[in-house]
Amino acid sequence: MLDQTDRQILELLSDNSRLKVKEIAEQVHLTAPAVSARLQKLEEKGIIRAYTIDIDRSQTGCAVHVVVTVTLNQPHHTAYQAYVHSFGYQVARHYRTAGAGCYMIELYFPNNEDLAVFLDGLEAFASYQVASVVNVVQIDKEKP
Repeated sequence: MLDQTDRQILELLSDNSRLKVKEIAEQVHLTAPAVSARLQKLEEKGIIRAYTIDIDRSQTGCAVHVVVTVTLNQPHHTAYQAYVHSFGYQVARHYRTAGAGCYMIELYFPNNEDLAVFLDGLEAFASYQVASVVNVVQIDKEKP
């Protein structure tokens, strides 16, 4: 179970994964070694899986942003998963879901033609619905 200090540390890192242990320690009122020990425990428990960056893919030439709901037409998922994996950089997130569809994929493409190539290949495994992302809604963490 996480205590309030662990939650504060996670919040700080989610806002800026490049924070130094010393900076975190100052903000949560602990020593740097105490914060290091907490971070190590959070990593060992699998709560912190990676320290990463958030890329604005529209700035990297991928202006087409979509979410695809996928319903497989076969019971085996291995070939489908390999197909999606082959589009590595275009895949931002890939979720196995319950409810409407079997998977949801968040994707970025440079243009609609490249999206069409992906969808044409996807038809070999599944039916799908595509939703275009208009904009990303930011969550105000200060409001309850």
